[in-house]
Amino acid sequence: MTTTNKWKRKADALARLAEDQRGKPEGELARQKLQEIIANHPEAREYQPVKDLFARDLELKDVGAMHKMGISTEGSWGGRTLADALAAMSWDYKARIAGYQSRPRIEGAAKQLPEGGESV
Repeated sequence: MTTTNKWKRKADALARLAEDQRGKPEGELARQKLQEIIANHPEAREYQPVKDLFARDLELKDVGAMHKMGISTEGSWGGRTLADALAAMSWDYKARIAGYQSRPRIEGAAKQLPEGGESV
């Protein structure tokens, strides 16, 4: 089995799982695994089942959440069709949100003090 067929088979299964389990932890995990496949195989971004899933995933509430989190929505996206450009924008925004969510957080009152225990 070729490498291309292997990631496509996994992407198909993950896209079906993500759609079936939309809004549940299993669906989010499937989406994260798809992001990993895309990181390793950028051509997966153009694979139709993956494009269809992520085109449906971006909602206006996501854009609002990006503004609240301070994530930039600036950029430009192109494609052969409007649907291709919207899919590219959706992928970009989802990647930005995932990157923000994967950053380590320092909880408010539990901030570490520098050596010596003095605040800066």
